Amino acid sequence: MPISCVCGAIPVLGERVYWVVFNGFLQSLPQIVIGSIEPENDVGMAMDYLRLGASAKAAAALVALITIPVAVLWMRRPLLCLAENPADIASIQARTTFMFRVAIVPALAAILLIIPFRVPRQFTEVVMVPVIVTVIGMVWLQAGAWATTGIKASGRFSGEPNSYAIGGLVMLLLIFQFLLRPGIRFY
Repeated sequence: MPISCVCGAIPVLGERVYWVVFNGFLQSLPQIVIGSIEPENDVGMAMDYLRLGASAKAAAALVALITIPVAVLWMRRPLLCLAENPADIASIQARTTFMFRVAIVPALAAILLIIPFRVPRQFTEVVMVPVIVTVIGMVWLQAGAWATTGIKASGRFSGEPNSYAIGGLVMLLLIFQFLLRPGIRFY
């Protein structure tokens, strides 16, 4: 896909919700790995309900593990395209700094927004899982920023908060807590 097409995808998605996609990948893909090992996990119960054998679970876990870096590295180019100024992404140091500002800081802030969606559970599931998967994604994004070249700045990055996104997040949290949290029984 040409760079202009990849960079052009951001306005459709909305640069302000990009961290949601980032965390969506990084919160969901490890669940496949965990579900292949832990039958009490929601994904593990779904795998058992679908009567997946040990080899199918192992294959799903392997695909998920491979997909994590692939998905994160795919996201790096559109993020770097958001640069306002070509100098923001002209060198390795500039790309690293820009990636930190546009992706890493929002990903860290997202952890605080993810925690209410994981309550009530054990501390490990509520806090540790979001922290671990976010750190893994941040490492891949930073490494990808170093190695990415040939990007054109589009000037689309805006660091301003979006009240619509905040309102949507609150609505989603309410839907999740009152409708989805009770869970789906797989039996």
